[in-house]
Amino acid sequence: MKKILILLFVSLFVLSFSVEKEIPYEKFQELTFDNVNYILNSKTDDIDNDGVNENIMIIGELTTDNSPFVRNIKLVISNRKETFILYKNAIEDGYETKIELADFNGNSKKDILIKNYTGGSGGYINVKLLSFNGTYLEELFSSEKEYYNLEGNFESDFNAKIKLEDYFEYKLNLDHKKETYIEGEFYSEEGEVLTDSSELMIGGISQFEHMKWADKNVIRYTKSVSGFYHADRLGYLELILDFTEGEMKINQAYFNIILY
Repeated sequence: MKKILILLFVSLFVLSFSVEKEIPYEKFQELTFDNVNYILNSKTDDIDNDGVNENIMIIGELTTDNSPFVRNIKLVISNRKETFILYKNAIEDGYETKIELADFNGNSKKDILIKNYTGGSGGYINVKLLSFNGTYLEELFSSEKEYYNLEGNFESDFNAKIKLEDYFEYKLNLDHKKETYIEGEFYSEEGEVLTDSSELMIGGISQFEHMKWADKNVIRYTKSVSGFYHADRLGYLELILDFTEGEMKINQAYFNIILY
């Protein structure tokens, strides 16, 4: 059945969180590349603006000869002195690990965006966004952390509510799912919730991609929201994130309702 999306827009607001300064790394002189340290992706660019290109590599351990799943993923940056900077556990284990370079925080230096797929049925991704100044790494964003509290609940009369702390909330009319919910004994014919738990299922990150907006780099971030089970997808929360004065802020928020 064809999926129909309805876009709800929430007026401009600001929700910010500070980045973490100077995350751990190690320096070392030698690195061997084999089944233990396998190169997953690499880029060459001057990411610290010193006039010399750095080699940025993602390496990891293959689990078997036939599986694309990679664990113990590390970030390696080689500088002009032929030494290396190693960031262990750069991102969670996953599939198809890639890196992208772009200036997210407005300091005229390219940051390092690392992404891979979790491999679950939800189609979620792991994300790590890092900045490198030639001396240390700075974590700008990580999918391993919760920067805000998103929650949702079913309500009577085939409605649901999604709330992001004290900043906004969405009211969803679920009449298009009425027959399915009654047949599944999730709702009574009178519109009362029949299950022990009325909480919505808040999924992981579905998209985290950079884009140009008003001549600056911003992040398009989406997170899935499901109903009584994972396949009962209600829609996607979409946020536009950008950096201002060392903080990542939410400037716009949308909710894409799936009607099917």
